[in-house]
Amino acid sequence: MAKVLSGKNRIAVIGGGAAGLMAAIFASREGSKVTLFEKNDRVGRKLLQTGNGKCNFTNINMDESFYHGSAAEAGLVKKVLEGFSEEDCAAFFKSLGVESRERKGCLYPYPETASAVLDVLRFECERLGVNICIDREIKAIKFIKPNYSVGDFSFNAVIIATGGLAAPKTGSTGDGYGMAKAFSLSVNKPLPALTLLKTSDKWFKGVEGIRAEAGLRLFVDGKAAGESKGELQLIKEGVSGICAFDLSGTAARALDAGLEVSLSIDFLPNIEASAVYDYLKERRDGHPERRAEFFFTGLFHKRLSELFLRKAGIAGAKAAACLTDKDIAGLSHIISGLRLNIDGTGDFSRCQVTCGGVMAKELNDNLMAKKSPGLFFCGEVVDADGPCGGYNLQWAFSSGVAAGRAAALYG
Repeated sequence: MAKVLSGKNRIAVIGGGAAGLMAAIFASREGSKVTLFEKNDRVGRKLLQTGNGKCNFTNINMDESFYHGSAAEAGLVKKVLEGFSEEDCAAFFKSLGVESRERKGCLYPYPETASAVLDVLRFECERLGVNICIDREIKAIKFIKPNYSVGDFSFNAVIIATGGLAAPKTGSTGDGYGMAKAFSLSVNKPLPALTLLKTSDKWFKGVEGIRAEAGLRLFVDGKAAGESKGELQLIKEGVSGICAFDLSGTAARALDAGLEVSLSIDFLPNIEASAVYDYLKERRDGHPERRAEFFFTGLFHKRLSELFLRKAGIAGAKAAACLTDKDIAGLSHIISGLRLNIDGTGDFSRCQVTCGGVMAKELNDNLMAKKSPGLFFCGEVVDADGPCGGYNLQWAFSSGVAAGRAAALYG
């Protein structure tokens, strides 16, 4: 029989990541007695890896349109963000002593160390008296009316903040999905997001290792399904970099459904596609004495230049002056819209976040399960994911706040 802890509002938080720590703090601030269970030997292991260890914790350009998943489609993300916005997030961490610095809209802790964010969250939990139980893996939750049984104890409410399947070495092994299904809640299939895109196209060999500014457009069954811009990394398996990462969740979902996925790469993203032809004509006319193999010198990596010429069927020894308008048109088309077939993504060990999770239709506006009052979900375990740039941490923090406050009022 589960032991009943003393105190009126007894809340269990399962998972000591960004969402779980935030839920514990805000439930405690409402006067609840909170016990947090963490399977690892310390809390916040995945948090320490965010932003390559610099912890981009939010973004000043924040709204629900950046997110994917049923929680975004149903308007749940919008309501949760309204309850704890990016301004609230920055103010919260400032109140705990963390100053922030902004870079291209992204907010980082001033020392640019994820440990600063994790430390102040731990300090606040300690100040509030949150009981943190490390090395405590919770495999199941039982509802024994009127309470929930977690481990050896009984609680009025439970907040599941176990994360998804991304980065399993940090302890993210999808435990929360099984817990949700045990209470008959539907889960959108978890898939990798913010990861590389794979191709088996043969022409791609020979350009791996190159980095270039690029604009990407994703196509699913021939229809545009997303676009992104930024530094692109051409790697052995395909393409990587933030702009590829931001399209990977959509690609993964489409591939899982058996649809055809392709990518259009624009290697001159700051020039309108319609103007690339004129730009290349100017280069030809400005240096007619150069051979075609040197036509792109100072603009593209040598191996990229060779690829463009090869795809256009132009010999490197051909003089620039001899490049016909048709040659220029062919190069223009290739450079501003090189197509790449996508046949896979990185797996969970190589992704930053999970797309999929507990579906929005199962949750109310406070992230409580409609079928199981007193059972809450927050963070990556919910079917919501965003692009790189602090969006997924903001969701973790905002949803943790929403679940923590609501659980305290419920309990």
